Amino acid sequence: MPLADALRRHLIQQFPADRAYDRAAIHADAMPPLVAAFLDQTLDRWTAMQRDRLRSNWFDFEDGAVREAETRLFDALGPTARVPAAAWESTLGGAVDLVVRFLTIPARALTDAVFEGEPDPLPAETVRERLILFDAYPYLAEAARAYLDQPHLDTVAPDDLFHVLDRADRRKVQGYEAHGWLTLLGPLFDLARSVPALGGVPASVLRDFFEAKGADALAERVGERGVPELDEAALRDALGSEDGEQKAENGERRTEDGGRTTGEDGEHVAAGAADASVPLWQRFAREGGDGSVNARFEDRTPDLAAPADPPLWQQFSAPDAEPSARPPAAKVPAPTSDGDQALEELEGRVLGRTTSGQRSRFVEHLFQGNAGTYATVLHALDAAASWTEASQIIARDVFRPFRVNIYGEHAVAFTDAVEARFQG
Repeated sequence: MPLADALRRHLIQQFPADRAYDRAAIHADAMPPLVAAFLDQTLDRWTAMQRDRLRSNWFDFEDGAVREAETRLFDALGPTARVPAAAWESTLGGAVDLVVRFLTIPARALTDAVFEGEPDPLPAETVRERLILFDAYPYLAEAARAYLDQPHLDTVAPDDLFHVLDRADRRKVQGYEAHGWLTLLGPLFDLARSVPALGGVPASVLRDFFEAKGADALAERVGERGVPELDEAALRDALGSEDGEQKAENGERRTEDGGRTTGEDGEHVAAGAADASVPLWQRFAREGGDGSVNARFEDRTPDLAAPADPPLWQQFSAPDAEPSARPPAAKVPAPTSDGDQALEELEGRVLGRTTSGQRSRFVEHLFQGNAGTYATVLHALDAAASWTEASQIIARDVFRPFRVNIYGEHAVAFTDAVEARFQG
C-alpha cells in the first residue's frame, strides 16, 4: 500500500542493512515510535521462542539448579537481542507493513497478529498475552480483555476475537464528528509525517480506515477529493459537513426525548447508564457490521499465514556480533526529527513544558515502556473539551490498563500537568 511502501523505502535509506540493529539502534531518533515498539517486541518474542526451543522432555527443567541457570542465561541474552544485517531489510519492512495495517484496519490486523494467520483456536491466556503486540488503540485491547474475563472461557477462535474487536472499533466511532475522527487518526498522520515525500495520509489508506469502521459515506467523501494524499486540514474540510449523516451511518437512532437509543435488534436501552448492567464484551458483540474492507485490504498486505514464511520474530539468524546493552524500556529519544517535533508540540499542549526526562519517566512508569500508547493517549487528551473528560481518558486508557497506582509520584505529576491546562 502507498504509505507502507513509502515508509519502508524511507526507513531503509535511514537504516541501511549494513549491520545488526540492537534495541538501542532500533529506538534511534529517525525511527517512528510505533515501528520501534513493534521491533522491540519482536526481539522479546524471539528471546521467548529460543527459551521454548531449549526445553526438552529429556531434561528436568523444574530442577532448582536448572531453573536458576536458565534464568541467568536468558536474563543475559534478552538485552543482547538484535536483528542481524541479513534479516534487517525484511524484518523492518514486515514491521512497517504490520504497523500501517494496524493503524488502518486494527481489528483484523490485531486478530491476524494474535493468531499468526492460523485458523485454530488458541488458549485464552495466550490470546491475552499477545494482545500487547499493538497498543495504539487501547480501547481494542480493553474490549478483548473484557471478553476474555468471561468465566470458563478456555479457548478463543479467530472469528470470535475479530467479532469482539470489530464491534468495539465500530462502537468507538458512533456519533463521531470531524474533530473526533482527526484525533483517532492522529497516530496515522504522525506516521505519514515521518516520510518527507508524503504530503499527508494516502487517500486509499483513509478510505480503508473509514470503511473498516462502517463509515462508507466518509470513505466516499475522501475519494471524491480526487487527490492522492490528504493532510489534516484537507480531511477536516472533507468531513466538516458529515456529522448528521455519520450518526445515521453508525446506527445511532434516538427517540423524541433524546434519552434512549434503539439497537439493531430493536432493544431500547437508556443511553450510557443502562449498559452498565451488561458485561462489556456483550455490549461490543451486539453491534453490527460486516467488515468487508478487510478482505480487500488483505490483498495488498503481507500474508501472515504463508507456509513458507514463519512469524516475523522467527526470521532472524543467530547473532554473532558483540552484545550491546538494552536501554530502559521507557527510553524515548529527544525530539530531533519531524515526527518527534510533532510529539514535542503535542506534549506542550497537553502537559505544558515537558523535558525528555519527564517523558521517559511517564512512558516507563505509566505506560510500561510503550511510547506508542503514550502518544495515542496524548492525542486523546489534546481533543478533550474539559477536565472531566480528560480525567476519564486517563482512568480508562492509563490507570486501568496499566494498573497504575493513582497516588504514585508519576501518576500525580501526569494528572496535575493535564489538569493545569484546564485551570489556566
